[in-house]
Formats: sequence, structure tokens, C-alpha cells
Amino acid sequence: MCRAVRRDGRGTVLAELPLRPRRIPQIVPGQAATARVAFPPVRVLLLAVLLAALWLSMSGHFEPLLLGMGAAAVLLVTWVAARMRIVDEEGLPVRFLPRMLVYGPWLLKEIVFANLSVARTILAPKLVTKPNVFTTDAPYEGDVARTLYANSITLTPGTVTIDVGDECLLVHALTDEAKRDLVEGEMLRRIHQICGGDA
Repeated sequence: MCRAVRRDGRGTVLAELPLRPRRIPQIVPGQAATARVAFPPVRVLLLAVLLAALWLSMSGHFEPLLLGMGAAAVLLVTWVAARMRIVDEEGLPVRFLPRMLVYGPWLLKEIVFANLSVARTILAPKLVTKPNVFTTDAPYEGDVARTLYANSITLTPGTVTIDVGDECLLVHALTDEAKRDLVEGEMLRRIHQICGGDA
């Protein structure tokens, strides 16, 4: 198994992370045209609706020209996603959406608290930062859970996901407090709840 090794300036090993080998799809000549996966039209329609809602929420313009350009962009992205065969349960995990309505506000609260903690660390001259690199367990439910967990860590000020493996994540923390909050496992427990784990 491949491993990523983090070292300091003196060559001391800080952390090791097992990495997944990249999976290269095998293409059989003559079968490329018949290997396409058919997705339910409802899933493709839902992707288009979500993209349209995202575009409207970020644009805020309702002029006919801009609406037409937005509709064209949504149709193009939806068509490309369908052609790339990524409108599946992993690319559009619909079953997680109801649970995300609970996780989203909790993550927003954690981001606000982490912002305040980082600001206090920067503004208080007596507080000393202790940056460190460590590994934390990765969710076992699959790529969607690992991606959600890694992005949640990075969105939270004071912590950044450096690399992702099958069994663990390599994380940089600005302070011991940020590391302790992550090691306690509350975020990981909520990821398990969203993605169907028992934790």
C-alpha cells in the first residue's frame, strides 16, 4: 500500500498516511458505445433543478437575457454530467439531503465558533499557536462520506485536510484546541449519521 510521509525540515517523520491507488477504468475496444449507464430521468431532472436553484440564489438577477443564459448553462452542465455518467448515487447522493438539513446548521455553528477561536488566537499576544500535523480516522461509508468529512474539516477555520486515504485523513491544525475538537469525534459521528453509519 502506498503511503504519504510528512517530514519536517530536519527529516523527522511527522505523520504517515496510507493512500488509495488510483483506479484506472478498463476500456474494451468496441464496447465504449454500449457501456453507457442509463440514469432515471428523475435524478437528471433533480440535478437540473438544484443547479437552477443554485444559479438563481447566487445571481439574484431576473432579466430575460440573464435567465436565458442561466438556463442554457444549467442544461449544458446537466447534459455533460449525464454524458460523463456521474449522475449516480455517488455523484448526486439524494438520500443524504434530508439529513444534511440538520448537519448544515450544526456545521455553520462550528464554523462561527472556530472563527472566533482563531480570531482570539491572532489578537491575544499571550496565546501561542502550536501548529501540528496528525491523522484522524476516515469515515468507512465510502467516497461521499470521506469527501464530506474532509471538506467539513477544511471549511472549519483552524484545520485543513492535507490528504485523504481509505482509513485516515492527514490534517493540519493551527492550535491544540482545534486538534482536540476534531479528535473528540463529534464531526465524525455526525458524518456517520448522515451516511448511514451506526456510530
